[in-house]
Amino acid sequence: MERIKNNIFFNLSNTMLKIIGLVCMTIDHLYLYVFANTTINVSIFRIVGRIAAPLFLFAVIQAMRYSSDKKSYIFRLYKYHICICILEIVLSYLLHSEISFNVIPEWLFTAIYIYLIDMIIKKEHIIRHIVLMLIPILVGIGSLIIGPSCSVINVFLPNIFTIQYSPFFLILGIGWYYMKKKKNQIVALIFFSVFVLIGSYIVSASQYWVYPGLFNYTQAWMVLAAPFIALYNNRKGKNLKKFFYIYYPTHICIFLLLGRFVHSTIFDECKLKGEKILYKVVTFWNSETFYCKGTKVGR
Repeated sequence: MERIKNNIFFNLSNTMLKIIGLVCMTIDHLYLYVFANTTINVSIFRIVGRIAAPLFLFAVIQAMRYSSDKKSYIFRLYKYHICICILEIVLSYLLHSEISFNVIPEWLFTAIYIYLIDMIIKKEHIIRHIVLMLIPILVGIGSLIIGPSCSVINVFLPNIFTIQYSPFFLILGIGWYYMKKKKNQIVALIFFSVFVLIGSYIVSASQYWVYPGLFNYTQAWMVLAAPFIALYNNRKGKNLKKFFYIYYPTHICIFLLLGRFVHSTIFDECKLKGEKILYKVVTFWNSETFYCKGTKVGR
């Protein structure tokens, strides 16, 4: 029993959780950016990918819980968000299509609100921190009113209402932070997955698409992250911070280029097949005679 407890697969550090999340995310993105809209349909890739977001959220919670400088951590997330936004703009220009993959605001807003709530609980400048909590909400409402013309502003002031996983995901993260027992965190994740499942049914039935990034049936598989969270050992693990920051945009760029190659190859094959079919039709039409309802007719 002691050997099992000391086994790396039954004793997961924060770094190991992020590596597992990274693997699941990569599998998901391999299908999303490379094989989507092709004849290859591997929905299991998308299901495996649902494990990633809860694990990354859990990692952010642990970073906020044990960080000696929460402000620096938040500012680092903010700078990373801006870098990802700039990369999205560059890729959109180069590939002549809208590229959007930035999920950093989810982690950023979670960290910000945890910090502000902590300050309010500690009764440090309560009014100031309440006002700071309202700013993202007011900025988000303003962005929704102004519309797409506000997209440049959202690079520096992300909209809390348009994040991929919705503000409900932030509530899960904040709740996790104040839950001391893993059992309660796992129960919260199960309830959240059920909430997503019910919400997906309501959204699908009403055909009023609210937060499609969260309210679709596939996202309910987030519950699969629960066993990994249960194996968390409350340790940080090896410091691979730079690796994680570099890997995320790098693998997206590689998959986008690979996806373009795969799709263009498939298109060329379809085009070639189409040309062969068209050649046969034209050849038939240009033949000396053709048949109509079994009767030989001259042209």
